Amino acid sequence: MKHLALHTIYNCITPNGILASSNQVDNYARVWSRDGIMTSIVGIILHDEKIMLGGVSTILNLAKHQSQFGQIPSNISFINDDIKVSFGTHVGRVDATTWWIIGASIYLKNAIHLFTKDEIVLIEKSIKKALQILHAWEFNNKGFLFTPLGGNWADEYVSQGYTLYDNTLRYWAVKSASNYFNDSELILQEKLLHNLMIDNFNSKKVQKNIYHLQAYESFQKQNLAYMPSSFSANGYDTRWDMAGNSLALLLGLNADIKSLENYLENLHNEFAHWMLPVFHPIITPENNDWNLLNNNYNYNFKNHPYCFHNGGSWPIFLGWLGLALAQNNSSEIANKIFKEYHNLLTQNNNFTFNEYFNSLTLEPAGTQNLCFSAIGYLLLEGVNSKNINLKSILS
Repeated sequence: MKHLALHTIYNCITPNGILASSNQVDNYARVWSRDGIMTSIVGIILHDEKIMLGGVSTILNLAKHQSQFGQIPSNISFINDDIKVSFGTHVGRVDATTWWIIGASIYLKNAIHLFTKDEIVLIEKSIKKALQILHAWEFNNKGFLFTPLGGNWADEYVSQGYTLYDNTLRYWAVKSASNYFNDSELILQEKLLHNLMIDNFNSKKVQKNIYHLQAYESFQKQNLAYMPSSFSANGYDTRWDMAGNSLALLLGLNADIKSLENYLENLHNEFAHWMLPVFHPIITPENNDWNLLNNNYNYNFKNHPYCFHNGGSWPIFLGWLGLALAQNNSSEIANKIFKEYHNLLTQNNNFTFNEYFNSLTLEPAGTQNLCFSAIGYLLLEGVNSKNINLKSILS
């Protein structure tokens, strides 16, 4: 199965960078910052030269089309000589910029030999410019990025405000850039962001630098087993966000692994499988949040209950979750997730690496031949085989 996952990725590698999918469906056959950079990072983890070369092209082309203000494109379409650059549809994508900074910094630190001197200069300038736009996106100059509705990977979902996912990525972006440049200001910012994340997204100890005291006091009483999805002026959104929690755990922002394990076991018991939902609870037409979903789509409505962002099971974030659990000496659940996913792929020879699974029926859904799902498998397989080293991406 590992070779099939790699083959899926190889089919997405073009001279212009790594496509989200080799399938010509909607806008998937484009070089995406988010998808391309995650795939590129996995290339570094696996020491896969072919993926790494695709990563170089991805990083460079996104840098060459950086906006005058500093944001990195969400995606670029390359069709013959017709190049179309997108920074988002209804709103811009915050995580396009953060993921790019992370990937570019990791590549400069671990694979700088793959770039020319001029390319290194270009990337270094682009990183510094991108860090500046992130600072502007705080809006209040107090440390946290503010993400508009639809402003990250879950672009048709209800996530907004000071999100766990985007602010964890911002912390990782500063950490990665700090590790490469060894700059005193970045080192200080890294420490400040680390403390800010710990103080505002954990509920089980006395905190110091609280953004929104009234909202935090209410949130703290709930004693969550995981970190909340977001908070904003009207309080905390305490739903489960797998992407945000996985990356926060990976980066050492959540030390309460026992409570998280218990929550994951409870989710497993509720769904009777380990292909856990990316967000939970599920939003149904009876919920108030349904109004935020109803018209928020581009091509067709996908967020039916248990589908897409609305509780779908995404292998990419199951992969990051497995990696984070293993990093925290909790491989047992990670291996259970791997076995469940492996079995689903081998049933009926379903080797198409679909975008997500319906978390109620376990039916594969979404676009096929997706790099996201292939690298999710590779991360879980690496954890299961104990053949994965995270030093290159975390230090």
